[in-house]
Amino acid sequence: MKQEYVFEDDLSLWELYRTSLYQTPRIKRIRWIFYFIPAVFILNAILNLLLLKGPVTDNWLYNIITIVMPFLMLCALYFIGTFLICLILKIGKPAIFTRITYHFTHWGMFKKNKAFDYSCQWRNIIKVKETKSWILLYTTEAGAHVIKKNLFNHKNELDMFLAFVKSKVSKE
Repeated sequence: MKQEYVFEDDLSLWELYRTSLYQTPRIKRIRWIFYFIPAVFILNAILNLLLLKGPVTDNWLYNIITIVMPFLMLCALYFIGTFLICLILKIGKPAIFTRITYHFTHWGMFKKNKAFDYSCQWRNIIKVKETKSWILLYTTEAGAHVIKKNLFNHKNELDMFLAFVKSKVSKE
């Protein structure tokens, strides 16, 4: 098994957006917002149905919209808001997302480009997760370094890299 891996990558807006959509729900505060807002609107709808009498509560379409609207607004906020934040980041700091070099050694991971120089020891990586498109190296419960699987030429190379990373993370 190789003891050193080096990759160079660019992160496109679409890839940034997809990873953000994947990672955002793992942030505890964001999850609480997504629990709280619908609960308030549903409580409001129930109170309106129980306490109000008249033409507003007799209109079944209004009642359904009152219950469904918070979920639609949250979905719009989540998808459109995440895209806008990614777009602002990509336009405002394009150097962060271009020519990123990942260097994995027995010590840990080095990640650098023109805008930053970052290193992380294996003991600081708490979890490795593999998805259909990425390998995620978690340094916190919600914060992860994203390695695209399409950086590997062959499945065998990907499997060797995963075995290397998992052996280092489980040792530390």
